[in-house]
Amino acid sequence: MKMNMTPRAKKLLAGLTAAALTLSMLPATALAAKDYATGGETALRFSNSGITVQEGDYDGYKIDGTELTINAAGTYVLSGSCADGSVTVKKGTTGVVLVLDGLTLTCGDSAAIACNKSTEVTIVAADGTVNTLADTEQNNDETYPDNDSAENAVIKCKDGSQVTLCGSGTLNVTANGKNGVKSGATTDEEGAASLTIRELTLNIDAPVNDAVNAEQQLNIESGSLTISAGDDALHCDLSLTVGASGTAGPDIDITGCYEGIEAANLAIRSGDIDITATDDCLNAANSDLTGYSFTMDISGSTINAYTSGGDGFDSNGSLTISGGVIAVWTANTADNQPLDVSQTGSIGGFADNSSVSGYARTAMAWANGAGLISGMGDNTLAPRGTATRGQAAVILMGLDKLAGL
Repeated sequence: MKMNMTPRAKKLLAGLTAAALTLSMLPATALAAKDYATGGETALRFSNSGITVQEGDYDGYKIDGTELTINAAGTYVLSGSCADGSVTVKKGTTGVVLVLDGLTLTCGDSAAIACNKSTEVTIVAADGTVNTLADTEQNNDETYPDNDSAENAVIKCKDGSQVTLCGSGTLNVTANGKNGVKSGATTDEEGAASLTIRELTLNIDAPVNDAVNAEQQLNIESGSLTISAGDDALHCDLSLTVGASGTAGPDIDITGCYEGIEAANLAIRSGDIDITATDDCLNAANSDLTGYSFTMDISGSTINAYTSGGDGFDSNGSLTISGGVIAVWTANTADNQPLDVSQTGSIGGFADNSSVSGYARTAMAWANGAGLISGMGDNTLAPRGTATRGQAAVILMGLDKLAGL
């Protein structure tokens, strides 16, 4: 059918056609680039037969079948699907950005992504994409001692590595070997190690061991995490921080685990946290450290914690609660308390703590540490106020549990 168009309409149609052709020639990653700095990125696409490349400005990579090694800084966009492949960032390589752009990658006997010692890597789940990383049961050097390639995690971040998981897309991690994500230690030789999670929608299923296990420092700043683990959901040998003061913090839903969140020094600043555990929901401990000052400091967040056979909050040192909304459900036995504190708690974080008379400060700190008194919900203790029958009942029930009656 012939159409009669004015010159203006013809010009407009030509412009639209040219724009459409320009867009069709651009890679998908150039069209949705909210999560990383674009320009010159190198795109690599996985398949079961190999890895194809769309060259960009960065050529710091090596391909061996379905194994990709990154050996120089740059932005590398990873996509495709592969039943047995891997990505390794070479030791000492910094300034690496790995953009997961609809990547489905399983590694048969090792980590799907390994950030070797002293690396600096940002792993981005691209906006609007769903990415899946997994391993097999062979990625465990305890149950498969002859497997020299085992890394014991789907994402392995070695000593001295500084790794950030982020992006506005989704990352699903299935750990059939041992851990979901493992971060290493700070050493004199390899440098400082840390693992940071922000913005990301992160779903981890780790039925064998920990969903996230860090040795040095674990920061969960924001994002949405859904976790199921055979052992700890979130574990750090030393320092673990959730959220930050003045921010909404992360949404963390731990649907099942042995222990929920554990670290030698645990700080919860903000967020919305739900925990279902069979042992302690929050734990400040590390059996490898002796004479250590363990701390649990909760200054914000909404926490709903349920355990079928452990303590709600268990600190092998001090416990400070100065803000937040907290509900703890535990088994009604002498050994399983809502709050179990080896040292007395602290009331210094409450806005009106100076109103507590000197003779009562030690007793009030103990009652706070034992979970009998947790404040009025507005960061105050109201030490000179009167108790309602409901508040008295809560204190009596707490005393009952402490005494094991």
